Amino acid sequence: MAGILFPPSVIDLRFAGDGGSRRVHLMRPHKYISQLAVLVVDDEPALCALLVTMLQDAGHQTMHAANGRQALRMLKEKKFDLVICDILMPEYDGLELMMDMKKGLLSVPVVAMSGGGEAASFPYFKMAKGLGAAAVLGKPFTKDQLSAAIAEASGQRNLALNQCPPRHNGN
Repeated sequence: MAGILFPPSVIDLRFAGDGGSRRVHLMRPHKYISQLAVLVVDDEPALCALLVTMLQDAGHQTMHAANGRQALRMLKEKKFDLVICDILMPEYDGLELMMDMKKGLLSVPVVAMSGGGEAASFPYFKMAKGLGAAAVLGKPFTKDQLSAAIAEASGQRNLALNQCPPRHNGN
């Protein structure tokens, strides 16, 4: 997988002769982070667009589906590294999608998300985990919570949507 670019890092450069320093913003790839192919599944167009934008800004490839049936079709046609899926959708919900992924032996990590409404009074997250969700995410969520859920599901503990991971000291 190719490395991705993260937001600029600020470094101070000292120039000989003029005695001053200048701040320079650099865009740099980080070799420890992999670009992911992510399928976003949500029936709310605004949230879906927001997730796609956040993921693309972090350098990930994204596609989106409006329901589980459409997502299952896409999963059979293309390889994805991660699925971020709403649990409650009116037509073919996230739980049905995870059950059919299991039946079809589609082993793609899933971040199951939901919030408010019925989800607040029913153990949907527990059900999603029981069906194999690698991580769960309650709506509304922050960028850091999304990063943590993606990292947990993808196994990339260093992953962040807004910062580079700490440098290793060679040990």
